[in-house]
Amino acid sequence: MEPELQCPVCLRQLVRPVLLACSHPVCLGCARSLARPSDDELDKESVYSEADSGVVCGSRGSSAGGPEPGWVSCVTCGRPSPLDALRPCLLLERLLPLFGRASAPVSCQLCEGEPRPAAVLCQQCRVHYCSECQRRCHPRRGPLAEHSLLPAPAPGPPPPPPAADPLRCWRHPAAEYELFCAACDELACADCRADGGHKGHELHPLADAVKAQKTALSRTLQSLSERAKSATEVIHRLRKAPETVGESCAALEQAISDQCDALVAAVMARKQRLLAHVRQESQRKTAAAREQVTSWTGQIQRTTGILRFCIETLKEPNSVAFLQMGGKLQSRADSVLLSIDEELKALTQSQSQSQSQVELTLDTTSVEHAIKHMSFMQMKPPGPPVIVHEECCSENNSVVLSWRADAASFVEGHVLELDDGGGGPFTEVYCGSQTVCTIDGLHFNSVYRARIRSYNATGPGPYSQPVRLQTAEVAWFALDPVVSHPQLRFSDSDSAVTCESFEPCVALATTGFSRGTHYWEFTLERYDGNADPSFGVARLDVTKSQMLGADSLGWSMYIDAQRSWFMHAGRHEGRAEGGVRTGSVVGVLLDLATKQLSFFVDGRPQGGVAFTELSGTFYPAVSINRNCRVRLRTSLEPPTSDLSSSDSDGS
Repeated sequence: MEPELQCPVCLRQLVRPVLLACSHPVCLGCARSLARPSDDELDKESVYSEADSGVVCGSRGSSAGGPEPGWVSCVTCGRPSPLDALRPCLLLERLLPLFGRASAPVSCQLCEGEPRPAAVLCQQCRVHYCSECQRRCHPRRGPLAEHSLLPAPAPGPPPPPPAADPLRCWRHPAAEYELFCAACDELACADCRADGGHKGHELHPLADAVKAQKTALSRTLQSLSERAKSATEVIHRLRKAPETVGESCAALEQAISDQCDALVAAVMARKQRLLAHVRQESQRKTAAAREQVTSWTGQIQRTTGILRFCIETLKEPNSVAFLQMGGKLQSRADSVLLSIDEELKALTQSQSQSQSQVELTLDTTSVEHAIKHMSFMQMKPPGPPVIVHEECCSENNSVVLSWRADAASFVEGHVLELDDGGGGPFTEVYCGSQTVCTIDGLHFNSVYRARIRSYNATGPGPYSQPVRLQTAEVAWFALDPVVSHPQLRFSDSDSAVTCESFEPCVALATTGFSRGTHYWEFTLERYDGNADPSFGVARLDVTKSQMLGADSLGWSMYIDAQRSWFMHAGRHEGRAEGGVRTGSVVGVLLDLATKQLSFFVDGRPQGGVAFTELSGTFYPAVSINRNCRVRLRTSLEPPTSDLSSSDSDGS
């Protein structure tokens, strides 16, 4: 538990430990050495809790010797604390006599030969200097002038155990701690609640708070202990890896020797290069295994330290002493638990036989010409790629997928497969070396499944876990100037269009539909009664220089100030009374589930169902001429009007 009992300032065992406002412990002497005078601006600021709950902690109580002026900034988190708010850490005061060690004299770290006693500690360099080395190597000038030099700590025995008297509130010295504020994560007395500083916060009796935090910490420690056990097993496997690598390499060297000895003299030079390559691979894998052993050994030591520290904390009978550190220990234990989980997961994903064996073979079936290019071949396909879920997204009817290759495999490319959005079979949509792919033109309001696998010269590897992405329920789109008639003029992010020609010109939208139900509207912002607007859908290659519906690639409703007609392939039918004027709204309902197209004027059905048996891909379209301006509105829910009750007049 030595790291838990070490002061972050002097890097020595804590002496007379005190807690800052951020709950980090330091030596009392170190806190005073870090203190800086309070200026007017800093003195007016309030110190808030870590939860930023709004509880002001800036008022200072009086101690027996009077308040000490100045503030100290925590070297761990940087949060400022007033010196008169320092509180003795009862838990550490109890543990130091039990587990602490007598401090040895601190020696200079730069002396040549026999080191002299250290005189100062540089807080930024984290190096102890004697007086002579400090003058020679760390002068107080230039860029080093801003470094803080603290007196080197003097050796001494651990402090005696604390008295059993309860700790009193530092804001109200006459009152004892009775409550715990969960929002502020700090102790409080009855006077604190009466002052209104914790107004609106949930205050718990000390016994209840201790029970809740000990229960939560115990659960976390149980999980942390299980992870530590798993990490220990990983270390045992890693320690055996060098032996396995050595055996594998020895077998491979023998096989290469036997094969190369049977070849012609021209092969012998190549043989030595292959053997050297194998030895380099052995060294690389052995070094990698040893590095992992060292890393996990350090992690286990740190985890064991905090485990023992937390276990001793759970034994603490003093409620005040436990609550001073309970919340912070919970956070630290959660952080260590999460770190071990992530490292174990990453290690498990990358763990394979390729870490302990050299999976190479020598191809001896080629002729002498191929011998000149003799090299190793990987024995197995690559592992499954990992989909990066936080980088995958969908927008409108497009999806973006991101993934990364298996770190332990040689990968030449990837294959991305997508289903039809309805649970059907997968289809290949991308093949290449990139690890990000955008897929456009999908169906709206559909859930697509995607999977990826990597490949190399030996073949494709296994698929990744499928990921599900849902496209937008309703479509957002605009008019497309690129595929529309050139005499049309677009504005307001291509949502409004006008025409300079007396002849009708067709404008198409950016998105086509082949499945689902979609509804959009056009508002007539200018209409003089002589223009010929026509609204509907069309194929992408519809004729743009005539009224929409004049050819077989457009389906529309032509409407004037008095009546409307349905048009397709130049035929007029379905005449209905009722026209439009400036400000009228024309709605288009494309229901590909029933293969029908219908129209609305100012929210009411116009002429019933216009067209049936529609199939394929349709783009929203409109045709206008001079003296007409329309604006497109999308992302609308389909209307609920009953079209079957609307009768149309024959033309």
